[in-house]
Amino acid sequence: MNDNRKYYGQECQDDELNKKFRNLHHALVDLVISFCKENNIDIDEASLSIDGISASIPYGQWEACTDSSLIFNKEITHIGEEQEPFMYSI
Repeated sequence: MNDNRKYYGQECQDDELNKKFRNLHHALVDLVISFCKENNIDIDEASLSIDGISASIPYGQWEACTDSSLIFNKEITHIGEEQEPFMYSI
């Protein structure tokens, strides 16, 4: 593996695609923050997980063949202690 790659630690080295990917990342974070602000939600952590995406790509939208979860957590107060999520959707 070449350690002198521009985008270290990832397969994709395409500049334009990496820029679009980072823009997507920023848009998703902004969307979560806006949702929280509009709904007066005070959380410290959000996690989005999606698997089986390749099966939905031909449809251009989320289909039953793709699984996803979105979890909102408040600030962790006791390290190592299980904490119930503030909100979750699966």
